Amino acid sequence: MTQEVYNVEVFNSHTTYYFESRGPKGAIVKLIQFALIERTDLGNIGITDIYNLGFGDFDSDTMQVNDLADSRNGDKDKVLATVARATLDFLSTYPLATVYATGSTDSRTRQY
Repeated sequence: MTQEVYNVEVFNSHTTYYFESRGPKGAIVKLIQFALIERTDLGNIGITDIYNLGFGDFDSDTMQVNDLADSRNGDKDKVLATVARATLDFLSTYPLATVYATGSTDSRTRQY
């Protein structure tokens, strides 16, 4: 991948990633979380876990990820490349995992 990415901090055995988007609106804290949603036995392959990829702005007031936030900080490609890089890191840690991702809106799903 040649797209520039942000440096991330990794937590919770590579299931949570934190970074800051930097642009005209300043530093915006972003969080990527991989949450187990299903465990599947695929017979000869073994057991694989299906994880949901959650991503958005971290709201320090609620201590939650806001996946509907529209930061418009001028760094969309770098942010998306960072999410992709974190996903590759997660999958290298959990090689039998499957990651499910969909946007919080139809337009975001198309974009991702």
